[in-house]
Amino acid sequence: MPQYVVPKLRTPIGGGTTTTLASSANGFNQINFFTINAGSLYIANANPPLIASMPIGGGAITTIATSTNGVVTPVQVMVNSNDIYWFDSATTNIMDIRR
Repeated sequence: MPQYVVPKLRTPIGGGTTTTLASSANGFNQINFFTINAGSLYIANANPPLIASMPIGGGAITTIATSTNGVVTPVQVMVNSNDIYWFDSATTNIMDIRR
């Protein structure tokens, strides 16, 4: 089955220029899910398998967890004030790591 890259974009509510925040150009070859919390965009990416964050306005990407932390095929990510959680469809585990 072919995999498709869908870039994550930001567009002002009132209209205007659309900005690409995450795509294959910065290493996200299979974004499965993203969420926003406290000014950051959190991304679950399957290829390469990782959980990452970046400011919602764009900027540097921070890798939070990779295969060394048990990330195989993350398909959802949720964040609270202390932890980052993800569901991994390959292992059927719900994982977490401190923010």
